[in-house]
Amino acid sequence: MNRGPRFTARFFKIAALTIVGGLGLLLLMPVTAFYFLQANFISELEQSRRPDWVEYKSIPKMLATAVLVAEGEQSDYLDGSSRSTGFPNIGPNCSFACSVTRAVLTGQRMRAIEWHVRGLIGTLAVQIHYSHEKIFEEYVNRVYVGDGHYGLKDGATLYFKKSLEDLSMEEAAGLAGLLKGPVYFSPTKHPERYKERQAWVLSRLRG
Repeated sequence: MNRGPRFTARFFKIAALTIVGGLGLLLLMPVTAFYFLQANFISELEQSRRPDWVEYKSIPKMLATAVLVAEGEQSDYLDGSSRSTGFPNIGPNCSFACSVTRAVLTGQRMRAIEWHVRGLIGTLAVQIHYSHEKIFEEYVNRVYVGDGHYGLKDGATLYFKKSLEDLSMEEAAGLAGLLKGPVYFSPTKHPERYKERQAWVLSRLRG
């Protein structure tokens, strides 16, 4: 009895299942790696919070609005959504999540390729795990404000000798406006640029 055709069919079936299984493992490996890497980044993010952390509920609404205006973000960004909608933004308009990721990675010694990979994973992780309000809270506490200081709380003290709650609309607009370039728009080093930027933000707040 000739078993050749039956043996050949069985052989190809086993080979096909092996190939499919192998492809499945190849697809599973990067997914698993991303899961652990993004979880590690979130853990690193949460452990790096400073003792005088400002919670979202303590950020004055006027200042939050000024930051949204200055950063070109949509006015409904802080409308209470529980998570970012759609696919996480990793493009040029990824202002808050990207800034948070850069703040966490700044000062860490690593190769350029590692910086870019961790930056991408971190940006995605922040948007997957956190609401817009939480991302904004992280941003407010980590953004560079100039002269070696980070966070709007330090900025208010540095430039106005005030707490966030005591800032006037003009001061909030100025502080929010300089975030695009803390050195370029520095009120102490370049007061004329600072005033122009402040006026630009104020005009949109009042408009």
